[in-house]
Amino acid sequence: MHAKILRFLLFVACVGLLSPSARAQGPRVIVIDPGHGGPRDAGSDAAHNKSTSNNATSVAHHLLEKDLTLQLAKLVAARIEASDAGRAGKVKVVLTRDTDVNLDFTRRAAVAADAHAACFMSIHFNSDDGHRASGPRAVIQRKANNPNFDEDKAFGLAMAGAVENVTKKYRPQTPKASWQDDHELHGNWGSYLFFQLNQNPATRTIPSCHLEVEFLDSTSLEQTFFVDKHDEIFSAWADAIARELIAQVTR
Repeated sequence: MHAKILRFLLFVACVGLLSPSARAQGPRVIVIDPGHGGPRDAGSDAAHNKSTSNNATSVAHHLLEKDLTLQLAKLVAARIEASDAGRAGKVKVVLTRDTDVNLDFTRRAAVAADAHAACFMSIHFNSDDGHRASGPRAVIQRKANNPNFDEDKAFGLAMAGAVENVTKKYRPQTPKASWQDDHELHGNWGSYLFFQLNQNPATRTIPSCHLEVEFLDSTSLEQTFFVDKHDEIFSAWADAIARELIAQVTR
């Protein structure tokens, strides 16, 4: 009897020493970054971590990208937390910011590393010199700098595709979801976000993308998408994005 008890205690002790991956997994952490924020730029180009306070602004109503990214990110987070997977403890969401502040990209990447993120998505709204472009687009790190290129491309297109499925219901002529790499950013240097994520082994290979949800400065979209049907469309976008994010980390 004593020998059996001893063997049992040794077994329990060995189980306690197993790596986290060998024991029951905790929730998969989805980190969502509401792009931009705050009253001023943060960080510096020299440190490759500068985050601009705002980029796109709508033409007629002067809506700011930094406000809309935070609104949508909070909606997505709420949907994830209320989902079956969220209530069951299979997934959780962490926002890099939940107020009107601007964190440089070093700090945004640190949020993901500290949270042991399973994926990282930065929400943005696009702009174009002609003010007539439309459609969702994913931006990922260029292949030359990205050992995770194929996975990032698939992740980004999945997220943009989720948005496209919603947007086409309101605007059937919406272009198909697309992707591009980051080579044009910062004078062809690339995305500072991706650079900072690459600095930590904990975030170097997690799926990541900028999700450009729609063109904020489009004269043909502004009134419907961002004013008249803002609540309805943002709610639908949030539902679709949340579902896809959950699917990406639990499959």
